[in-house]
Amino acid sequence: DVNREILDNVDFLCSDELCGAAITTETENYIRCLTRKFGDEWRVYTANVNPHPNAKVGVILPPEIPQDAKVEVMYENRTIPLKFDQKRGVCFFVDAYAGFARHVYRIVR
Repeated sequence: DVNREILDNVDFLCSDELCGAAITTETENYIRCLTRKFGDEWRVYTANVNPHPNAKVGVILPPEIPQDAKVEVMYENRTIPLKFDQKRGVCFFVDAYAGFARHVYRIVR
């Protein structure tokens, strides 16, 4: 499974396309984020580097991500609703993390 996941992400991890960075609302800095773009798709790689779960983490996306985008959690067979913050003009979503959990988000129009 790990090998398949790595192969699925090689184009994104090696991409030199410029894109803004996603940030999390988690205040202790235990949720790490890496944002990559390839073509018309973004991937946000996140990991909880703490053994404690976090039930509500917001992920604020780069401003270039469209409001009508879809967020798929890869390898978990689920989607997350994308929300738009009118005041900041950015899209975001909220997810939960178990201790030492990782999520890979695929964002497409």
